[in-house]
Amino acid sequence: GATTVTLYNLQPDTEYEFQVLSRNILGDGLFSPIVKTRTKPWDYLGGVYPTDAYGATYIPTVQKPSGPKPWPPRNVTVERGQMGVVISWQPPKNLTIPIAFYFVEHRTDDGQWQRWGPIRDEYNYIVP
Repeated sequence: GATTVTLYNLQPDTEYEFQVLSRNILGDGLFSPIVKTRTKPWDYLGGVYPTDAYGATYIPTVQKPSGPKPWPPRNVTVERGQMGVVISWQPPKNLTIPIAFYFVEHRTDDGQWQRWGPIRDEYNYIVP
């Protein structure tokens, strides 16, 4: 599963809170602890969004059968990098419950949570 994700189009020089959620076909797992960081103070923000083959933003359909949900990601960190803020995590310690993908959520201190994902086959995310 993914453990790195890149977020684009965040406001420069703004403090955000991040958390990561694991999900499988049984539903949402638990969120990781919240991690805070501030974006770099620059004017240019690039833009890339997850899309399907037709260019539409991709949000998968998730069936919700009964059963255990995945454990939260571990060791979530946020570091300022050359291209932006890098959010990294490790998969849950208990992998007996499979993870289909991850979501990263972020917000400013007083804002609404915004969700990015689904994220597959990566363990970090870069936020400019």
